[in-house]
Amino acid sequence: MIRKVYHFCQGSIRNKLMVVLPVITALFLLFPNVLSIFALRMQLTEHLQKMGEALPEIQNALLTQTITLILISILGIGSMVILIIIMAYSVTEPIATLAKDTEQMAQGKRDLKPLPHEGPDEVGTLAKSINHFIAHIDKMEQEKSKDAALIAIGRMSAELAHEIRNPLGGIDLFCQLFEEKWQEEKFRNTFVRTVPRELDRIKNLVNGLLEVARPVNLQFRTVNAKKLLLQVLPDFKNGGSVKLNVDLDEGDDVSWEIVADEYALVRVFKNIIQNAVQAMHGAGSLTISLKKIYDEQDNTDRVELVFKDTGPGMDEKTLERIFEPFFTGKQGGTGLGLAICKKIVDGHNGAITVDSKLGQGTTFYVELPVRNPNVVNAS
Repeated sequence: MIRKVYHFCQGSIRNKLMVVLPVITALFLLFPNVLSIFALRMQLTEHLQKMGEALPEIQNALLTQTITLILISILGIGSMVILIIIMAYSVTEPIATLAKDTEQMAQGKRDLKPLPHEGPDEVGTLAKSINHFIAHIDKMEQEKSKDAALIAIGRMSAELAHEIRNPLGGIDLFCQLFEEKWQEEKFRNTFVRTVPRELDRIKNLVNGLLEVARPVNLQFRTVNAKKLLLQVLPDFKNGGSVKLNVDLDEGDDVSWEIVADEYALVRVFKNIIQNAVQAMHGAGSLTISLKKIYDEQDNTDRVELVFKDTGPGMDEKTLERIFEPFFTGKQGGTGLGLAICKKIVDGHNGAITVDSKLGQGTTFYVELPVRNPNVVNAS
């Protein structure tokens, strides 16, 4: 029985192989590349397995290279930014200086120092050109100052000669008539009155000229501008029909303290008030105001005194020459009062200006610093 089964199985397997082998042979004949594809697949599978094993190392290498590239990029960009900042500062800083100096020049400031940036670049070339321009302006200003000084000296000499010629002419006339008229009592009386008066006039002119020419001698101490002004006003209470109006800012005595020469300022106040009273011919009003101001240009606190009258005013030509020595617009004046006033105020590092129009009165402005930078200590 068993042998029958064995023979049957052998026959069955043999039969099956006889059927399958021709089919396989036919497939290889029809598709000769199947083995090659299979072999290639096996190789790829093997390579992929090897790559999978090396993948962590590749990832680590790529991460390291990425970090290195990022650090190099950061360093490069940072260096570039620093270089740009340095280059921008080296350009913008001198340009800002140039802009500041040219703006100051436009505002009238002339005591400018040469610009230090004179390199070979474009900014240096521009700075060099501006330095040449500043030097040219300084030279022109010096020549202009010399010309103005010569013109002023010429005008002053002419005015002085005119002022001296008048009294000298009177004295010369009396000298010519002295021998002939001396016996007449009327002549002697006139001679005694006129000659000394004219000689005093000449002496005052000479003394005034010396005072204008020599440096002003000021004795500084702490004074109260408000009290100083109030002390001057009683001298003009009997000035005819002139009405004095005083407008003072409210404030304690300390707020009006300034470092100044008391007697010199009294002289300035009296001269301005007297000129206003005389200009109004005893009729009109003079308003005097006193207030605190702040000078933004000098960063200093100042006291401003304003003298505004209702007189006839001045024309532009008179206004331009109002502070020139020996220039006067009134009969019998020497033309030295306002020139000396300006010199005194300038000696205090202050400023005196005037505004006037014909038929609209005249206003004088006197500004005085609260603390004088030229005075270290004042008692």
